Amino acid sequence: MNHFASPAPTGIGTQRRLRALAALGWTPEAVHSATGLAADEIRRGLADARRIPASLHPAAARAYDQLWNTSPPTCTPAEQDSAQASRQHAQRRGWAPPMAYDDDTIDQPDGGPAPGWRRTSRTTIPA
Repeated sequence: MNHFASPAPTGIGTQRRLRALAALGWTPEAVHSATGLAADEIRRGLADARRIPASLHPAAARAYDQLWNTSPPTCTPAEQDSAQASRQHAQRRGWAPPMAYDDDTIDQPDGGPAPGWRRTSRTTIPA
């Protein structure tokens, strides 16, 4: 039987995962509520991959696996505002959403988002 091991999570991969969740609207507080990851560590990781403790890498990878295809909480007006602010913050900084990354390369230094991942301003679908 041939098994392929996923590469070990890295600081840059952890940062990409956290930023991808932010692009969906997940705030550090919402990620904390859903997964138990410390919001302060998430904020540090969003800002600087070198400040992410190695112990956070596997926990952030698990959180990403849990949340990458889910919407953040938006039951209250405050949650809606927070999610929208997170999405706007990520968009201004050019952070890619989860589907822009290949799971096999997200942890590699040269494993950025797929070319052309950015949405266009187009509002119609070409025929």
